Amino acid sequence: MNLNIAEHFNAMKKRHSDWAAETAAKKGKIALEIARITKEKESRSADKIKKQKLLRQNEEEGLEVSQLKKKINELDALVTQSEAELSRLQKADADCTVAVQRSFEREDLLVSILKNVYKLEEAEVISGLEERFKTLTVSISKTDAAGHPKECILQIGLELMELKIRSAGNRWCTDFHPPALRWLGLRQNDHAHETWHVQDGDPDTATRNVGRNPEELKVWYDGKTEKIILSQELKWQTTWKQQTDQWKPPTEQTARFEDKFTDITISLVEKVDEAINAANGDLDLTSTYPDNPLLAYVREQILAQTTDISVFHTCKEQLTPKEIYERIKVEWEGFTHCPWSAQLTGVLALAKYHVENGERARFWSKNLEGHYGLRIRTRDHDWIVGEIYIDPNWKADADKPILLIHSRAEERGHGRHFESDGTWVASWREMFLTVGKEN
Repeated sequence: MNLNIAEHFNAMKKRHSDWAAETAAKKGKIALEIARITKEKESRSADKIKKQKLLRQNEEEGLEVSQLKKKINELDALVTQSEAELSRLQKADADCTVAVQRSFEREDLLVSILKNVYKLEEAEVISGLEERFKTLTVSISKTDAAGHPKECILQIGLELMELKIRSAGNRWCTDFHPPALRWLGLRQNDHAHETWHVQDGDPDTATRNVGRNPEELKVWYDGKTEKIILSQELKWQTTWKQQTDQWKPPTEQTARFEDKFTDITISLVEKVDEAINAANGDLDLTSTYPDNPLLAYVREQILAQTTDISVFHTCKEQLTPKEIYERIKVEWEGFTHCPWSAQLTGVLALAKYHVENGERARFWSKNLEGHYGLRIRTRDHDWIVGEIYIDPNWKADADKPILLIHSRAEERGHGRHFESDGTWVASWREMFLTVGKEN
């Protein structure tokens, strides 16, 4: 269900017009009452002054003054009462003045910008701001070396808002790759993973690229608060011609504007910022946040992107080439005998050619379970070297056991004494392979 934004503000203007008419009548009555009480106060003040003068005279003559003092005190209390009533009425009169003089210029400007700049005339009707929180994109942006999430990003249109993550020691990112496996890079297919990079100079953390894709402006109408909600700050410009020199033609002038319109609307960005600040910029995964619907949603998203079981374990044994072959036999034979394609080129094609012709690869264990190095001796008496990783989380398509080619991370070598001649990583089912020629 949608609401016409201009009609919403027109209805507000009509309600205000009716109320302003009533307020104007009320303002007239308040003015009469102010005049009456002012006159009454002045009369009492004058009477008080007279009696104070009489009191001084009687005291000089040594006459009884107790009743006179009592009357002066009564008049003093009445004057104070009149002053308090006047203060209340004057505030009510000022409020009425503001109400009667209420301008809708800001609303008219907002409607004009939405219609003419953003081509928006309607707002989606929602039942509360919490409903919008659940549409925000939440991405883990930093992990430690073990894969525990350390920071996340909330994306609201073009805005990226950062949250620290605490108490994540028993959660691991499902698509995390430790530094030893960063050669996997970005896998470009139906099961794409994100690209992870190790920060220079900080081996204990990893960050990944978070998209900053432009998002069109969204406008909602909150039925609870009866207010318009904007997803982001509005930006527009005004152009006009100005005569700066009588001997020259007018020059074009442009002014650019930015406005969140928080005086008449609700800013989704600011509400998200308020919710984050309420938690001091930290997300505690052990808290359910019953009073903070935004962080409750973010926590759900982080839990969905993590697992309570780490898939990466340190390899504690050095296997022989034969033992490794027995463990990866199905995958290695799949690579050996799978169909060729136009994407099979360079060192990868040479490696496949040699193993198809019976050349035996030599394998050795690396630091992680399922992670192996390999060497293949060529007939030119040099070496093809590479790495294999068996990914237990990879959802391979068992019905199509073909060799897939993925985009490779842009770095070279990583201390392995060889360079790849391409930008690819190949996979057959759960086995990922990269090869290059040794320098």
